[in-house]
Order: sequence, then structure tokens, then C-alpha cells
Amino acid sequence: MKMMEFVKHRRIFIAISLALAAVSLISMLTKGFNFGVEFTGGSEIILRVESDHFTESDVRQVVDLLPGDFAMARITQIRSVGDPANIRKFSITLTSTFETDIKNEIKQKLEQAISDMGVKAQVVSFNEAGGYAAEEVRRLTWRAIVIAIAAILIYVTMRFSFVFGLGAIIALAHDVLITLGLFSLTGYELNVPAVAALLTLIGYSLNDTIVVYDRIRENMKKFRGKDIKRL
Repeated sequence: MKMMEFVKHRRIFIAISLALAAVSLISMLTKGFNFGVEFTGGSEIILRVESDHFTESDVRQVVDLLPGDFAMARITQIRSVGDPANIRKFSITLTSTFETDIKNEIKQKLEQAISDMGVKAQVVSFNEAGGYAAEEVRRLTWRAIVIAIAAILIYVTMRFSFVFGLGAIIALAHDVLITLGLFSLTGYELNVPAVAALLTLIGYSLNDTIVVYDRIRENMKKFRGKDIKRL
């Protein structure tokens, strides 16, 4: 069985990685993210529409008829894995919060207005988060990420060396950057479960890195003086 010489073609793989990272970074800086209400504060309505032709503009027409701050609401189409082709979901976010009776009234008006357009619709959820709660979530999220990176650097440095630790952090940054770029490009909602998924990604990425480092260290001892490319 012929072995794939990854190191031999490293320039190609590095170029691909840099290109993906650059696209991700540009998208993050220009387009930004579709943050969940946990990070922004306010209210988020998830609207499910049984039509493959219903667009954000159609939702905007309906939302503009609602009172209050709905004229300033942000509307984003969200995608869920496994949804049928004729199902579309939209996220309606705004900075206001509502009493229970007002929320029920808004749900009824939304569903009725879209039904009048000949399309079946359902408000799947109506979530709220206060400004303090959103700020706390952001703070704890950044803290979790910083602590995870610091712990990884310390662990890899103790087990291998500081240079290996930096390499692991760069690899993690590469994986997370491209993943965040996909969130930005596709418009998927970046919420607390997504952050948990990113931390899981960091764990799996680190595990793969440790396996590779173990093999490199083993070969460095076994083949002392040999070209590093052959290890």
C-alpha cells in the first residue's frame, strides 16, 4: 500500500488552509455572525413556514405590521440539518422583551398573517434573555475559551515541549477559525450550544494533535539525525 506523503505536498495543504482561514476571517469581519439571543439580549422568535418560496422579505412584510420595535427586528433564515426541502425557518430578533399575554398575541398575529398569505406557519419558540444575562453569557464564554486554551498549552508543554504546545494552539486556532467562518458564511445561528460544539471540536482536535505528537516523538528517538520530513 502506497503511503501518502503529506509533508512532501505540505505547501499545497498550507496554501489551502491559509486560503480557507483568510476567507473565514474576511467573512467574520465583514458579514459577522448571526448571534443567538443569548449573546445579544432581547427576544427571539423562531418561525417555521411550510413553503420553499417564502423569503426574509415576506417575513419582513408581516413583521412590519406588528406594533412596537418589530420594524427594527432582524430577520434571518436559519437552517437545520434534516429539515425537509419545503420547510423554512426564520429567526426574528429584537431588543425588546414582552409579557406572557403579549407574547401569545404576537404569536397569533404572526401565524394568522402568514396564513392569510396562503402559507401555513407556526411559531416554534419565543425565547427571551435580559441584557445582564446576555452580558454574563458572553463573559463566561470568553472565559471558558481562554481557560481551555491556557490549559491546553500547559498540558502539551508539560508532556512534550513549549514549541509543541504552540503548534497545538495554532492547529486549534486553525480549526476553530474555519468553523467560525462557516457559521458566518452560512448564517447558522451562533448560540450557546454552538459554543459547546466549538469546545468539543477543540477537544477532538487536541486529541488528534497529541496522537501525531506521540508518533513524532517516538520517531525522533528511533531515527535520530534523520531528516524531519521523513519522520
